[in-house]
Amino acid sequence: AGGHSSRAVLVRPRNGMIRRRAALLFASATSVRGWMSSSTSNDGLVSHLVRDGIVSTPAVEAALRRLDRKHFARAVDEPTRPPDDRTAYADAPAPIGPMATISAPHMHGRCLELL
Repeated sequence: AGGHSSRAVLVRPRNGMIRRRAALLFASATSVRGWMSSSTSNDGLVSHLVRDGIVSTPAVEAALRRLDRKHFARAVDEPTRPPDDRTAYADAPAPIGPMATISAPHMHGRCLELL
């Protein structure tokens, strides 16, 4: 286990100059754990986003609790019906229609926190 360390990658653009580019922006596994926030209910999902530090303000937490993710996602195999709880509350992108997905919940939480 252990944390991820930042590292840089050297990229050589076409003009021959070398520039540095950050490859990993994770300070540690405890500071960014969105992929571990999955649950079997909307309340559980939001509680895990709070636990993992993705959501920290009461207004964002309240908004995510009011809007159940299951109402926006669709089943993987049949786009006309709602998904099962495992798909709906997974902290991963989920189908919302033909060739379209809804972003992972940790992305929604992070973006709302930045507003």
